[in-house]
Amino acid sequence: MISSIVRRFGIRGLRGRGAKPGPGNAKPAGVLCAQAPAGWSHDTRPRGRTIDRVLGRDPVSELFDAGARAQLGRAYADRGTWKETRLQPPEARHRAYLVSLGIDPDGPDDASIPGRPGLDARTRWARGYVRALYYQHVNYSTEAGGWRAARRPAPRPGRLIEVRVGGNVRALGLIPAGQLIAVRMRSAAEAAQLARKAHQAASVPESRRSDSRLRDWG
Repeated sequence: MISSIVRRFGIRGLRGRGAKPGPGNAKPAGVLCAQAPAGWSHDTRPRGRTIDRVLGRDPVSELFDAGARAQLGRAYADRGTWKETRLQPPEARHRAYLVSLGIDPDGPDDASIPGRPGLDARTRWARGYVRALYYQHVNYSTEAGGWRAARRPAPRPGRLIEVRVGGNVRALGLIPAGQLIAVRMRSAAEAAQLARKAHQAASVPESRRSDSRLRDWG
């Protein structure tokens, strides 16, 4: 059984659109677990970016859309401040669903950029959540801190947010143990500085581009 304090986020029936919260009781933010995948199929429809058109979305990330929105919403409302959550491990139903797709949620991080020097998500499960954070921010967030019903016509820069993934932390009172993940909205000054650097960069080196061959879904 999962503690009653765990917030559940629904993604059933979204088919790749913006996330909508599913059934659940009112519980404090800061702890999340994936919604049950029963009756829901992995979305393989073509996307906007080249990599999305080739592979569709990461099935693990699709389980976390609404949870990602909830954490991002807290970060948008308090810019510059880290907002944490405790990611609950996959349940048997999540494992069964993902294994049926050839994915081991308990496996190591599967960053798809060779020799990536950036974020270490530690686990495949957490990498899926990180991808959900960036997917929702880039494609559905608004500058006012809300969410669009339809995909943005132009992607929002992913560099506007920063994500950190920690290890597992012990239970704290009624809050269960889980993997610590923090996100913040960068300050306006940081965002402007990163935008200047991005503008000055002539191109993205081949070695830093995502390699579809390193991904475990199709």
